[in-house]
Order: sequence, then C-alpha cells, then structure tokens
Amino acid sequence: MTRGLSQVPATPATTRDLTAVHHPHYLNFLKVASQKGGSIDFDTTIPPGLYETVRLAAGGAVNAASAVLNSELRNAFALVRPPGHHAGTACGGGFCYLNNVAVMSRAAQRMGAPKVLILDWDAHHGNGTQEIFDADPTFLFISVHQMPLYPGSGRVEVCGEGKGTGGGGTPSTCRFPLVPQMTATSTSSPGWAHQWPASSPLTSSQYQPARTTISLIP
Repeated sequence: MTRGLSQVPATPATTRDLTAVHHPHYLNFLKVASQKGGSIDFDTTIPPGLYETVRLAAGGAVNAASAVLNSELRNAFALVRPPGHHAGTACGGGFCYLNNVAVMSRAAQRMGAPKVLILDWDAHHGNGTQEIFDADPTFLFISVHQMPLYPGSGRVEVCGEGKGTGGGGTPSTCRFPLVPQMTATSTSSPGWAHQWPASSPLTSSQYQPARTTISLIP
C-alpha cells in the first residue's frame, strides 16, 4: 500500500507559522492550558501536552506544502490530527485547536504561491478557515458542507468581507450548503455534483490560484 509513497517527517510549526494565522494571546492560552489541562468549550477539551501535539500537526502540513513547492514531490497528503477547520484566529472549537490548512496555506504564500484556493470538503462548514480568510482576496475558500448541522454557519448568500467580497470579481469565500445525507450521486434529490454552479470560481479560470489545497476532516 505504501509502494511509491514518500514520507515527509513532521516537525513542530514555528512561531512565525502560527502567528501568521492565530493571535498570540490564543496561542499562549493553549500553551498554558496544555500544562495541566483545560477546555475551550464543552466538546473541545485541552489534555495535558496538547500544545506540542497540535504544533506537530500544523508543522506536518507545512512540511508537506514545502516538499511540493520545492519540487521534491508532485503532490502531498498531510494525514494529521487533531483536525483544524473550526479553529479561527483567536478561538478553537469542534475538536479543533490550530487551523492546519490555514497555517499551511499562509506558509505556502511565503514560499512563493501568491494565490491559494482551499476546498473544504466535510459534513460541517469550515467556519474557522472562513473567518481567517474572509477578507483576504489572495485566498479563495470554497466550503462544501451539510446544513443545518454544526456549527450552524455557512449560508450560501454570505461571500467574503471587505476586500474579500470580490468587488465585481471573485469573492474570497464561496459556500455550497447541502441537505444532510446528500451525496455526489444522490437519487432522492439532485446530487451536489449536479448542483455545483457553472459560475463557480472552481470551474472557471477567473481566480487562477497558484496552488490548490483540499481540507478533508473525517
């Protein structure tokens, strides 16, 4: 099963990597709470030693991007936990602490990818990733999720903020909420693959990202 695969070692994400996405006060909260344990909310507890674990997860994603951008690999799959797409700039939630794909995507920009497209494919809306990039026109965040479902956000009519609204061009955020249990080939109602708008930036050359990342949260 591993034939033809190359393993990219995970190293802890640096302070520069993390502060490019998360507020220093939030990072300090995680670091301090990880010493004895704590919690963010009812679902998202902070066990002792968590901070080093989440730094490895985010750093592993950064290393995967680095291997691709340095032409060491054609593509990479960062199989890391904990997940991250519910973690915003200054708060975690939904079992997410650091936003791995956001940390990796910001690092990819520093490594030479001026525009990055993030496709978030999960049952839940990637509210943390959206909050981080909503006003940044150098990122295009596309979320395919079920609704109504946790975290209760992700309405289709909300697309970007500030400079991220597109100004007549491509907005920084596109959402495709689907009925729970809908699949690509659903027969009881048109599958999501048939509902994808032809005008979506993902099916056009309008946005022209330098790199595309896919955020899967099983």
